[in-house]
Amino acid sequence: MLENSKISWKFLAELIGMTAIVLSLVFVGLQLRQSQVIAENEVGLQELQNRIETHGQINEHVNVWAKGLAGEELSYEDAVVFENLLVNINDITFHSSSNYYSLGDETSARLVISDLAIFLHRNPGARSVWITREQRLDAAREIALSDFGLEPAHFPYVEWVNEALKKLDKGSN
Repeated sequence: MLENSKISWKFLAELIGMTAIVLSLVFVGLQLRQSQVIAENEVGLQELQNRIETHGQINEHVNVWAKGLAGEELSYEDAVVFENLLVNINDITFHSSSNYYSLGDETSARLVISDLAIFLHRNPGARSVWITREQRLDAAREIALSDFGLEPAHFPYVEWVNEALKKLDKGSN
């Protein structure tokens, strides 16, 4: 009888230990998921704050913005203002989508990029400036990377924007 009692206590202790391990793993998994949700919410909040600030800047230069979006002729000074405003929007989109991509959320990254592509598709002046700037930056990046013998980081931002633009162009014909 004493032998059976020892076995059952040993079995019970092992069962409690295994249950504790399983529960701790479940808890760690829940904590990781919670951390992921918090990180995604922080990315979204930062994006919103940046967009609000950029919209304020656009409101300060609404005439330049409207002319630039339409592709109208701008003075040199106005062209600089327009490009800077557009760069702000592009930077917000790049960093937000890059953050989502880094978190493993490619769907949200592509959605943010799709919003930019829709904006560029609807505004020929913005699209023209964006394409020209990206071509200029691409050439400069290529030179800088080759000078330092570096490989480009693999986040296909420009490719995804161009891919979305092609789909939009196809759909509007």
